[in-house]
Amino acid sequence: MSTPLNTSFGGITYAFNGAIANYQALVVAVKGRFAQRGFVTASYTHGKAMDNWQNYPIAYPYSQFYAPSPWDVPNRFSLGASYLLPGDGVSNQIARRFLGGWTLAGLTILQSGYPFTVSTNAPLAISTTASDGATLTSANYAAEEAAGNLVFAPGSGDFNADGDNNDYPSVTGYQQKHSRKAYEEGQGIFPTCPGGVLPCGQFVLPTVGQEGNETPNQFRNPGYADTDFTLKKVTQIRESVNVELRLDIFNIFNRVNLVQSGNTGGVDTNLPDGGFGQASATDPPRNMLVGVRINF
Repeated sequence: MSTPLNTSFGGITYAFNGAIANYQALVVAVKGRFAQRGFVTASYTHGKAMDNWQNYPIAYPYSQFYAPSPWDVPNRFSLGASYLLPGDGVSNQIARRFLGGWTLAGLTILQSGYPFTVSTNAPLAISTTASDGATLTSANYAAEEAAGNLVFAPGSGDFNADGDNNDYPSVTGYQQKHSRKAYEEGQGIFPTCPGGVLPCGQFVLPTVGQEGNETPNQFRNPGYADTDFTLKKVTQIRESVNVELRLDIFNIFNRVNLVQSGNTGGVDTNLPDGGFGQASATDPPRNMLVGVRINF
């Protein structure tokens, strides 16, 4: 966004097209029947999604931000199975009416966590004391800036001083904790950084006026695991009419899955926050749905 010299006009937005996105994957899938009444299907995907068309602290050169996409999932496994109980083989007609038509089904999904990027929304704050020990004044500010003597005040953000408070820090590595306990609120996968004061752990300050060297989406949210179960009975009323009763149990093992997206309660990615590196929200716990449907 550029501010025009004539303030009677609005801002001018410049845009260019040239970002790229790629996806590569190996998918292995099997399916088949078992015990004459059962059906099973399973698939495993090992993939990699890369792009450089997200929102970044600076617009150009965007090629430096080519990194895993926000939806990149390196590993995903799914297993589904269903089994028709043999009650319809009972000779007694009344017993067959009650025991026949029952189906058990289940679906399990296991996948890696989505990636995220650490940033800071703190504004620019320059220390009143330059690196050469001089106290900054309006008279010597330009000279100290030209000499490269400006230093950040504790908790400063907007490292490149462009007025956009959404900057990346510099990093010395991409280590993080991966245990489920570490992600939980009150723990954290990174060292806490009170007020976003750097250096803190592997996060360090860049040079004044420059963006940090962090590559986007090098850290990972916790993985996801879920198993759903269905019990269904279909009873034939007439030749073209049947009644379907079903019970669906979602997250049957009541596993606590931490929310994946940082925008909706996943790992807090903002350095100054007290919950930095923690996940404070969870996906829904076990719940059930009972339904009746008439098919004709």
